[in-house]
Amino acid sequence: MDVDYEDDALEEGARPAGRRMKGRGGEEDDRYAGKAGKFERLDDDDAWGLSRDANGQSRRSCIRHNRMFPWRHVLRVACLAALSASAGLASVAFNTQGRLQRGKAPTTATAKASCLVPVYQGMSLLQQVGDHMEPVLLTAPLPGGEAPVWLGRGEGDLRELQEKLGVDPMDGFWMLDLSPLPSAPSAAVLGVSSSARWAKLRDRRAVPAPLDLLAPDCAALLALANGMAQWHRGVRFCAKCGGPTEAHRGGLNRRCSACGSRFRPRVDPAMIVLVTRGERCLLGRKAVWPPGRFSALSGFVELGESLEECVVREVREESGVAVDAASIRFVASQPWLFPRSLLLGFTAQAENERIEVDQEEMEDVRWFEASYLRAALADKDAADGFNIPSKTSLAHRLITGWLKDVEQQR
Repeated sequence: MDVDYEDDALEEGARPAGRRMKGRGGEEDDRYAGKAGKFERLDDDDAWGLSRDANGQSRRSCIRHNRMFPWRHVLRVACLAALSASAGLASVAFNTQGRLQRGKAPTTATAKASCLVPVYQGMSLLQQVGDHMEPVLLTAPLPGGEAPVWLGRGEGDLRELQEKLGVDPMDGFWMLDLSPLPSAPSAAVLGVSSSARWAKLRDRRAVPAPLDLLAPDCAALLALANGMAQWHRGVRFCAKCGGPTEAHRGGLNRRCSACGSRFRPRVDPAMIVLVTRGERCLLGRKAVWPPGRFSALSGFVELGESLEECVVREVREESGVAVDAASIRFVASQPWLFPRSLLLGFTAQAENERIEVDQEEMEDVRWFEASYLRAALADKDAADGFNIPSKTSLAHRLITGWLKDVEQQR
């Protein structure tokens, strides 16, 4: 199964259901069985924050052994590795590096939803400010909308947004879903600037897309707001008894009003890998992508499958190329909340160069010389339309990071 984050394959319904088990307290929980094979990394155990025993051995049983363990442990390890990644990958889109402080929602007694991030059926409210775009925030709920959902407190650009609005940054950000309204409320109805407009962050009709014109932390805030809105709309009823659910603890989870079961937002882990062989890398394209678009290969992690197994399987399925499992290296992760994915980025070396394209998944897969990619990215007019995903994508960072490595090794 492929991951198409430049298209809409990660939209609701693209992910097969049936991956849930009962967790503590009766809640549904996603748990996966680890497979044999070492989880390769770029740094030492100390950088991962892992302790050692008296014999100097790393305590990595959760990763090394074949045990059932929650995805949160895998993701925690992945995030720790990302912190030590190269500077070129430190600015992966949607990674605020702690400037968006999610944490627990304020208690009902102290909660003050004075800074609202409006959402309407997958769209955000934006306005053009010079050569970039900014989120348009509200200070009061609109009748007919859902109850505000806690997003977190912000620093840097996010704090400046609140200060310009004249609200207390300690009140934090709250998502306000206006999707139940029959139509998107106008700027006049919302009481904001007439230049404000509703737009999808990844609007392909707009060049550049709104996502590329937003400050990184603002883009992360809006993506989180849309992801939470879509999750809340999809969990209206209890999967156990069919009773209606309601937002609980500031909207960080939902609770069944009949049986009390709780449901929390989940992420679908997916891998994206840049396969290389010397000074060549393997890229593919889908028929639905813009003309000339090529990207790294990607796919969802299947039930009971390790990350390394996913890398090997997806590359083999989409291209026919065999990957050396021992060469797999984790690089960085990226939340991709369209609607609920977490991309885990890897590099790997190919054992062969023969390509057999799966036409059901890919339109084309090719080997590209580093020299061609470098020239194509430097002079787009001379590249015969060849292009790669935008700078907000993890694929872009994997490709350009590899090109820098090739250049440095010469």
